[in-house]
Amino acid sequence: MNDQFAFLSPIAAELSSKDVPKAQPKITPSDIDLLYNHLKTPGIENIANEAYWDKVAGVWTVGVGQTGNGITKGTKWTDEQIRADFDKRAMANRAILEQQYGTVFNSMTDKQKMVVQSLLWNAGPAALDNWPKMRAAMMTTDKAKVADAIRVFSQEIPTIRKSGGKVVKGLENRRAIEKKMFDEQ
Repeated sequence: MNDQFAFLSPIAAELSSKDVPKAQPKITPSDIDLLYNHLKTPGIENIANEAYWDKVAGVWTVGVGQTGNGITKGTKWTDEQIRADFDKRAMANRAILEQQYGTVFNSMTDKQKMVVQSLLWNAGPAALDNWPKMRAAMMTTDKAKVADAIRVFSQEIPTIRKSGGKVVKGLENRRAIEKKMFDEQ
C-alpha cells in the first residue's frame, strides 16, 4: 500500500493509489440529434417552454410532449430542461428499440432510425403493437431478410395517420415527410 494513503482505510488507500479513469463526455447518437431537430420542425411536434392544454390527450403538456405528474398549468421549462428531458426519454426509447428489434433497427441508417423513433414518439412506445405489418417487419431476426423488412416498414409509414379513429390531415402531412426521409439514401 502507498504510505501517503496509510491514514485511509485499506480499501480507500488501495483505490486512491490507482489511476482513476476520467468520465467520458456524454455522446448523443446522431439519430437522436436528428430526431430532436425533426421534432422542432413546425408542423411536426409542438415544443413548448410553458405547459399547454392538449385537447386531444386531455392533459397538460410541456417540452417535447412531456405529460404526467408535476406538469400542470403554469409549468415552465428552460430550453436546457426540455433538451435534457428529451435526451433521457429518447435514449430510453432507443434502448428498447435496440433490444426488441435490434437486427432490423441496427441495420437502418440514422435517418431511418430517426423516423422509427419519431413514429413511436408521436404514437407511444407500444405503438408497434397496433401496426402488425410494421411490427412483424421489425421483429425480423434473419439478416438476409432485413432489406425486405425495412421496405415493408417504409410502405406502412403512410398508413399511420389516424387519431381517435379518424384520419388527421396533420398526421398525413407528417407521415409524407417522414416517408420521404426514411427512403432517402
